[in-house]
Amino acid sequence: MPVFGPTRRIYIAANYQAAGCSSPAHVTGNCSCVDWSGGGDPNTASETCTFITHWDSPGVKTVTATPDCGDSQSKQVTIVEVASLLPDVGTEIDDGDDNPDTKSFVVCVAATGVVTVTATPNPSVSEENLPACWSLTGGNVQDKLHTEVDKTTAGVTTITCTCNTSSKTTKIYVYEAKLNLYAKGGLSYIPQLVTLGDFGHSWWKLEFSHPELIQPPSLRLFVDEDIGYWPAEGFPLYNPFAYVEGLVVVGDQGCTEWATGEWTLTLSELRYVLYYSMILRNAPGEFSAWYHNCTDEAVIAGEVAGVETIDASGNPTLPLVLFLYLLIH
Repeated sequence: MPVFGPTRRIYIAANYQAAGCSSPAHVTGNCSCVDWSGGGDPNTASETCTFITHWDSPGVKTVTATPDCGDSQSKQVTIVEVASLLPDVGTEIDDGDDNPDTKSFVVCVAATGVVTVTATPNPSVSEENLPACWSLTGGNVQDKLHTEVDKTTAGVTTITCTCNTSSKTTKIYVYEAKLNLYAKGGLSYIPQLVTLGDFGHSWWKLEFSHPELIQPPSLRLFVDEDIGYWPAEGFPLYNPFAYVEGLVVVGDQGCTEWATGEWTLTLSELRYVLYYSMILRNAPGEFSAWYHNCTDEAVIAGEVAGVETIDASGNPTLPLVLFLYLLIH
C-alpha cells in the first residue's frame, strides 16, 4: 500500500518542487511498479515509488498513484503564488520599469493614520496554511498578509511579498507638497514713489518631498526654488505704465519677504503649478509695473493650485496688498 493516507491538501509555492515544501510521496511494500498521474509542468512522474514534480501555475492540483498491487490513492496539492500587494489608500503612479510585479503609490501626508498594505495569495489560502517560503517584509508587519506604513511623516517604504519564485514589490511614497507665497510690500502704487524703486516684490516657491517622482524631469527645476516674475531689462523707473520684456527668475529673488503664506497641495495641484511656472518661463510675455507685474503672476500661481488670495483683476496688483493679505491670513 502506498503511504499516502486520505486525500488532503498540501500548500506549497508556485514553481516549487513538491518535495521542497512537503515530504515526497513514497510507496512501500511489495509493489514493483506505481503509475502516477496529475504531474506538474512538465510532468516528471515516472514508474518509481517516489514522485517529485513541480507546477508553474497556481491552483489545486491532484496527484494519483496507482500501484500494481493495491488501490489508487490521491493527494491534493495547492500551488500558491502572490496575486497582489496593494494599499488600501493612495494613487498609483508609473514607476517606469514596465514590470507588472512592481508598483508605486503616492499618499499625501496626514496628521494621523496608516496605509494598510495587503498581500493576497492565489488561490485564496488562510494565513495558517501559507507555505513556509511565504514572506512579507517592509513597513510595520502585522501578520503574513498585512503590513502598515505611517502616514504622518513623509518618506518612502518598500514592501515585498515573496513565495518562492513568485514575488510582488510595492513602494509607498508618503509625500508632502506645499505652495509658499511671499511678498515684500512697497510704500505705495503712487507713480512718484514707484519711480523711487520702492514698488516691492511678490514671488512663490514649491516644496516637494520626493522630486525624483516628478515627470518630465525638466519640471524639477522649479522644485524648492524661489520663482519670481521680473522685467528683463530692469525696473522701468521712467514709466510704471510701460511694457518691457518679462523674465522669470528661478532662485534668489534678491530681497527678503515681509510676509509668507503656506498651503498644502495634492500631487495634481503641484503639477499644475510646476507646468504653469515652466510655461511662464518659456514665454514670459511683457512686464508692466501697473498692468502685469510680479504680484499678478504670484497670485495666478496660487489660483492654478486652487489657492485664492487677493483679486488680481484690477490694476495695479500690488505687492503691498498681497503682503497685507498674507500678514492677516
